[in-house]
Amino acid sequence: MSRFQNLTMQNYESSGFRLHRFYRYIMPLIDEVIKTKKFCSILDIGGVQSYWSNLIESKPVKITTVNIYHVPTTGDPKFVSLIGDARDLHQFGDNNFDLVHSNSVIEHVGRWADMKAMAKEVRRLAPAYYVQTPNFWFPIDPHSRTPFIHWFPINLRRSLHSRFDLGFYEKASEFDDAMRSTEDAVMLDAKQMESLFPDAVHIREKVLGFTKSLIVIRKSHYLYQRARSETREGRRAGRSLTRCGEPREVRHGCADCSAPIPLGKSGEKGL
Repeated sequence: MSRFQNLTMQNYESSGFRLHRFYRYIMPLIDEVIKTKKFCSILDIGGVQSYWSNLIESKPVKITTVNIYHVPTTGDPKFVSLIGDARDLHQFGDNNFDLVHSNSVIEHVGRWADMKAMAKEVRRLAPAYYVQTPNFWFPIDPHSRTPFIHWFPINLRRSLHSRFDLGFYEKASEFDDAMRSTEDAVMLDAKQMESLFPDAVHIREKVLGFTKSLIVIRKSHYLYQRARSETREGRRAGRSLTRCGEPREVRHGCADCSAPIPLGKSGEKGL
């Protein structure tokens, strides 16, 4: 298993934040599809079976994971594991799935052109999607678990990877390994995510006042229903969603946004 593959697997199994995100954002998306279709087909880009197994055990779902290397499954018929490139998933037709899901992957696919290619595929492959990525402006790099390192010049970062174990990255024994670790993740900021996913609700996950992660969700009916159920609390909080379920500050080009619906206080932008 390569150093990057090991990093990806550990990420999926270690973060308590993922459980919170799953029940707050992902499960409602799945339930909304099941309510309508009695079944939900999910594409998880960069995903593994262990992330899902205990969370959707009783749900009528089929989950296809796509990775750049083979990830074995346990034989559960709910899961299919395929090899593919997030930037080009031509083997799947438009809206082939009900939901596309991706956790902490888009920062690993390459530079801006590569990120645009992945975002295009995410938006093409299902009516709904959920994409999460670490925020560039959060002071701790989640991959190396080192403060400020992702803000350092590339040559300094390469030097640090050559001298120390940094988070999920082992100390690089050769120059090439150091460069691979240095260039493994290119983190994004909110502006970049807004450009990549212009038709999404944009959520900022906060920790101690800092935006830790950026989450984008294609607008779904459940957001509108949730906003309506929290109208009274939303008035007190002084925040609102538009009638299409989008936050007012998101530029999404919808014509049905003249009448805002107050939304309850949640501590996260857009929800």
